[in-house]
Amino acid sequence: MKITKTQKGSVAIDFDGVINSYKSGFISVDQIPDPPVPGVFNKICEYLDYGFIVYIYSTRNTNDIGRLAIYKWFIKHGMLTTYVEKLNIVSAKPVAKLYIDDRGYQFTGQLPSIKYIENFTPWHGGVSSSQKISS
Repeated sequence: MKITKTQKGSVAIDFDGVINSYKSGFISVDQIPDPPVPGVFNKICEYLDYGFIVYIYSTRNTNDIGRLAIYKWFIKHGMLTTYVEKLNIVSAKPVAKLYIDDRGYQFTGQLPSIKYIENFTPWHGGVSSSQKISS
């Protein structure tokens, strides 16, 4: 009798700035020129092998074109199809045990100050389109 792993819960991972290195910033939903963050594919595969459901979320995911572009990006950058097919590329915030995001703030009972928000920069140094000031 084969013993199977039981489901461990889920992890939700932001695509741009966490999986995709996002050095070029946002170009369009179907253009993703940047490579993966080093080591991220191995870690995602480890999560899947352990039994976590892995959700990939992004503002790109609001339409089929963006979700397909992300799927193709994983394949292009060498993630095995057997793993890519296990990913849940979702269009809305999923229920998850943990959210991994380059623009996240861990809420510990108090909201961040205006100064914290104004000075916030993700690890990769990029800014989102909502942070760009138009002239």
